[in-house]
Amino acid sequence: MKKTRIVIPALGLIALSTAASITGTVAWFSANQTISISGMQVKTKVGNNLLIAGDTLASVAKVADSSFSQDDLTQTVKGYIEPVSTVNGHDFFYTTNAKADGDAVSDVYIAYNSAVTAENSGNDDTNYYNKFSEDYGVTRTEATTFTTSKAYAEAYVDYVFQIKATNNESAAQKLKLTKLDLTYTKNASESDSEVAYRIAFSVEDITLANPSGDFKATADSIFASGTAENQADADGKNFAVSAANAAPTQLTVAGNKYNNTNAGEIAEVAASTTAYYKIVARLYIEGEDTTCTSSTFAALSGSWALNLEFKLDASATAVTGLSMHVAA
Repeated sequence: MKKTRIVIPALGLIALSTAASITGTVAWFSANQTISISGMQVKTKVGNNLLIAGDTLASVAKVADSSFSQDDLTQTVKGYIEPVSTVNGHDFFYTTNAKADGDAVSDVYIAYNSAVTAENSGNDDTNYYNKFSEDYGVTRTEATTFTTSKAYAEAYVDYVFQIKATNNESAAQKLKLTKLDLTYTKNASESDSEVAYRIAFSVEDITLANPSGDFKATADSIFASGTAENQADADGKNFAVSAANAAPTQLTVAGNKYNNTNAGEIAEVAASTTAYYKIVARLYIEGEDTTCTSSTFAALSGSWALNLEFKLDASATAVTGLSMHVAA
C-alpha cells in the first residue's frame, strides 16, 4: 500500500523566561534578576496514516474523529519557567540555595506545588502568586508582562495532542518518535553552551479507554541532549532529585543518559487496526544539569524551535535523545 506523509507544521508557540544571577555563575538561578528566552516554535510532522488533534492535559475524553485532521495544528503556550529536577517527569523538586557547582546546600530541596501560597501573596502586582514564584523572585507583574495571561512562574510547560494511527498493513507496526530537535537561533555575538533542557513524554493508549486527565506517574521517556551531564559523584554517576530534603537519586543508566532504550518507540499498532493515543510532551529545565547556570542562560535572547516527527513505519529509526543545534 502506498504510504502518505502528513505534515503538521505548527504545534505550538512558547515563550520562556528564567531568573539569573548578576553576581557570577550560580546553578539553579538562585538570585532573582530576570532574562528572557523567547520564541519557542514547536512543529510536529506525522506520516503513514497518522492524524493529529490538539488536546489539553486535563481532558478525560477522546477527541472526536471529526477533529483529527491533516491540516496545520497550532497551539500557543507561554510559560515563565524556572529550573526544577525530576526522575519521573511527574514529581518535581527545586532549590534556591545552591553552591556555585550546582549542588544544593545540605540537599535542601522543595517539592514543586503550584498551589502553595506565597508568604507575600497579596493581589498587588509587586507580590507573588505562589511560593514557587516567590522563591524564584518572580512577581505577578513580571510574569504577566511576559506571558500576558499567567501571573506566576512554572516548573514546566506541556504540549498535548492526540494521534489517530491506522495500520493498514498485514503486520503490526510501531508508532515512533523519529525526530526531536531543539534549535536555538542566536543573535549576533552570542554563544550557546547550555544543554539543560529536557523533554518528558507521557503516552496513553486511549483506544478503549478515556484519558486519565494527567501526566503519567512515571514518564514513558525523558530525553536529554547526548552531551548533557547532571551533577555527578566521584564515580561519574549522574543524579536527579526524587524527594524533598533528600540527596538526589542516581539515574538508572550510568553516565549522563536517562533509561531511554527504544523509548522513541511510542506504541505498537496491531495489523489492520486503528488506535488512539494521548501524548504529552513536557518541557522543563533540569536544575541538576551542569550547564544550568546564570552564565550560560543570561546571554540567550534569540529564538528556539522544537521539531517533533512521528511515523508509523517499520523501517523508521526512533530517536534516543534530544538533538540540540545552534543556528546563526
